[in-house]
Amino acid sequence: MLSWLSNVVSYISSGVVAIFKVFQFTSDKSKRRVRASSEMVCVGSSKTNKVVIVGDRAVGKSTFMNYLRNNICNTPIQTIGYDFWIDKNYLNPYAKLFVFYWDSGIGRTDGTTDISSSPYGTMLDNDFFILIYDATWNSFVTEKYVHAWLEILCRRKNTKVIIVGLRRRDQAQKQIHGFSQPKHSPQYKNVITSCICDISVTEQASRVINYIKIICKNECFEMNY
Repeated sequence: MLSWLSNVVSYISSGVVAIFKVFQFTSDKSKRRVRASSEMVCVGSSKTNKVVIVGDRAVGKSTFMNYLRNNICNTPIQTIGYDFWIDKNYLNPYAKLFVFYWDSGIGRTDGTTDISSSPYGTMLDNDFFILIYDATWNSFVTEKYVHAWLEILCRRKNTKVIIVGLRRRDQAQKQIHGFSQPKHSPQYKNVITSCICDISVTEQASRVINYIKIICKNECFEMNY
């Protein structure tokens, strides 16, 4: 009996030691350092690794999702219901960090900010979002639109948002209007970054997409620890 119990304790102890060998963190989160190990571990859960793509109808959410997949399309795409894609590329050779990108074909109803009764209501239980807007809108319309969405998304204090202005290929002849992030609004403290993704210029779009993927990987990693 004692021999069996000793074997169990030894097995559990060796498992705990193996886990702590994988990563070593400093006590100060802002100065966190990771020590690589030869072992690989799966990091996180479907909730903490979920990035929800939001925005009104026809702004290009599904087009953006397909670019994340490296599936380039020349015509606008419409999503009926939901779509998701799992990015299985590793953040580094030692940590398996899968990022779940979720897209819904549903936007705000008639431009209102009350979407609690829509399927977005359940998606808003998450903390990480990519907000898509049409980069060809004028600055006034864009600021009003972004502000309305941030009112919804930032109801959770730990929310993180990436704002992406999208110009689709069918809009190549339309002018891009920049969006400057107002500093006076407290909601914008939840915004990680804002950028323009011009899909009509393939090289530029690829750089922006890769940049966003790296941010999502890093932020999801941070949210797990």
